[in-house]
Amino acid sequence: MKRRQQVHPTAYYLGRACRDNSQSRDAQPYGWMTVNCGWWLAGWHDRDMELSA
Repeated sequence: MKRRQQVHPTAYYLGRACRDNSQSRDAQPYGWMTVNCGWWLAGWHDRDMELSA
């Protein structure tokens, strides 16, 4: 079985993992208004939508 490739930056997957662990959006480790912050929040929100569906 092939391993799934990560197509997004690492910050995206960290955001997904934090949502899985029931952490708040305020737990993001990056400075506000940075690219990594945006990717982290995108991952958090994507996982949140998957869990609520």
